[in-house]
Amino acid sequence: MPRVHTQKAAKDYPDQGISKGETYYSWSFRYGGSYKSKTYPRPSQLTQSKMSGAYSAQEAMEDAIGAATCISDITDAIDQCVSDINDVAQEYRDSKDNMPEGLQEGPTGQECEEKADALEEYASELESARDEIDGLEACEYLDEDTRKSAFRLEIEDDDDDVDVIDRDSLDAEHQALHEKRWLVESANGSITYFDTEAEACDFQRGHRATINRDPDTGERSEAEIDAEVDRRYDELNSSAGFDDLEPEEAEAMLDAAREFVNNVSLSI
Repeated sequence: MPRVHTQKAAKDYPDQGISKGETYYSWSFRYGGSYKSKTYPRPSQLTQSKMSGAYSAQEAMEDAIGAATCISDITDAIDQCVSDINDVAQEYRDSKDNMPEGLQEGPTGQECEEKADALEEYASELESARDEIDGLEACEYLDEDTRKSAFRLEIEDDDDDVDVIDRDSLDAEHQALHEKRWLVESANGSITYFDTEAEACDFQRGHRATINRDPDTGERSEAEIDAEVDRRYDELNSSAGFDDLEPEEAEAMLDAAREFVNNVSLSI
């Protein structure tokens, strides 16, 4: 690869977005002219061989994985890279096959074969990384303490009790709206009527029993709250997918997926 030089612009280079006085990078090829860039050149920019296509595929995958917001973004990027890398490997094999027989066994032919083998091995390792990513379970990234604390707050704030109301305690306008004296009003505003206070209170106690509240006070015991927290967490844990994760949990799962790819390197 050519040597990269760091320089300070003596004039503007608008095509490269470089202004006078800014630092930029330059490099040149023996048979291909000179180049400038405001940012350090990537490997795909530093070769004119078929490897430029392989490096471009790798860089596109890395960019997509870095910007991924879901696991499928990562696996799709891997799939595309594997396809592109295998295409470049085939180009090297075709180049060797198209050489005269004498050259095929010489250094140039052997170099083509070695690069094709290395590229195919890299693609195979990426596919193995993809398999590992497919095996990740979203439930492994749930923050149990945070989730259970949130469930506890939800349960404590649940407005699922019902109220017994004496019609006579209402103003005249609202009394006229109800045909019976005793009302049981639920959290959603629905009303059930009763002839006697005893019937209304029996209904209230029965309802409270179904929602694990004390029949007389309407309060929940700590043991009941703990049990409901565990039930909700277990339900989430058994079925959680990536979309069920909170942002920090999702990022942890994405980082785990990225690490599988980071452990694969293209060595040529």
